[in-house]
Amino acid sequence: MAGNNQKEVRDPCPTNFTRISDNCYYINSQQQVNWKTANSACKALNAHLAEFEKISEDEEIMAHLLNQPQHRGRDYWLGGLNPGLLWIWSNSAKPVNPNMNLTSIAMSHANSTESNTIDVDGDVKGEKEKDKEDPSTNETILNNTVEIEGQGRCLRLSYNPTKHIYNYYGQECTSRHYYICETEDKTLDNKIKKISRELKLFK
Repeated sequence: MAGNNQKEVRDPCPTNFTRISDNCYYINSQQQVNWKTANSACKALNAHLAEFEKISEDEEIMAHLLNQPQHRGRDYWLGGLNPGLLWIWSNSAKPVNPNMNLTSIAMSHANSTESNTIDVDGDVKGEKEKDKEDPSTNETILNNTVEIEGQGRCLRLSYNPTKHIYNYYGQECTSRHYYICETEDKTLDNKIKKISRELKLFK
């Protein structure tokens, strides 16, 4: 019975990587490089440029950046590319969800107690300000798709110092920025391999 109450022990992240939610991330805030160099640097670490396929991943990493002084306020390369018609994640080849461009995460030490919403321009508004608006003009993340701004073909996680949020931005790939690498949690894979080895012993 006691064994059923034990929490799952995850495999540790590689050296210099930080566990954020289900994955491990390496956040380079020391050296600015172009997208190609950043991509190669991640591969050298057996990782890839970060890709946020779920809104929860997007929220977790942005919250982490906003709450870490050594990372906050910097722009980072992500794994998104735009070959011409559609933004895709370069490692998984899945489309980038542009709705994440509306995501804003307040810093955990913010002292505001008002309930906030996000308008179509990405502005965070309190309940009092919302009441002054015409409800018919309000749009939500659920029914609104936002195009990723910028003419570049490489995806940058861009910090807005005025609103204290991060947005996706299409940047020229030759520009120099910091970068975030990602490696998936291998805990489940390692468990499967272990079980497979144990089963072979009984054959």
